[in-house]
Amino acid sequence: MATPKFSFKAGRVLMQDGSRTVLDTAAKSFNAVPGAVITIDPFTLSYPDFASKGYRYLYGSQRYDADIPGGKARDEECRTLGTVNPEETTLPNIDLGALPIGTDFLETRIKLTRTLSPPKMWWSGFPANAGLYDWPSEVIAGQWMQLLGNSMIAERGDNWARLFEIVIASGRAVLRRRQTVGTLGFTSCQIMHQYIMGDNDTNARKLREGDAYACGIVNTTNYASTYTGVLEITPCSYRSGP
Repeated sequence: MATPKFSFKAGRVLMQDGSRTVLDTAAKSFNAVPGAVITIDPFTLSYPDFASKGYRYLYGSQRYDADIPGGKARDEECRTLGTVNPEETTLPNIDLGALPIGTDFLETRIKLTRTLSPPKMWWSGFPANAGLYDWPSEVIAGQWMQLLGNSMIAERGDNWARLFEIVIASGRAVLRRRQTVGTLGFTSCQIMHQYIMGDNDTNARKLREGDAYACGIVNTTNYASTYTGVLEITPCSYRSGP
């Protein structure tokens, strides 16, 4: 094997291995191909509902003196919160188009707006601090965003995330998506809330889980999320000459 030739002249570093240029500081390290830009408009980025959902049941009561038979009254309250169970879901790949021969990497940017959003979420799982906030998103709506590393976390919260990336596969640009919920799952929105005040304490309780007037426990929340906008993919290649 021949020893690579190394030279330094007029601020230029040049290394050659036979006829192959290994390093040339006077040359471009990569070359974008503007004429081969793939523009997808409209571009849709979507995530389905989470695969497994459940609920949290919260119940409270208090007794107090009252001018009624037995001398005691009771207030009851129940609240059920929707939960999402752990999952690791890799969604089907989406083909975005052919790339020029010799494409080594991509430069990508997006401009998206969310067109389908899950309902507002609890600020915390405790009703005493039950402020609501919009379903989280890392996308800046309606603005161009450069995808560093051709990937991005689109949405994330406590113990869950949704992400995507644009990759090269067999000479084509491909969209990969994934959504993940950690081992503890997470609590999202309210399913039902109700209360009974001033009931006679001698009566049977009514709002505990399984009681006659208990809060509903079926989590029908749809957590699907969709963004629509524009995706631009610029193919790039490494090059060793000027």
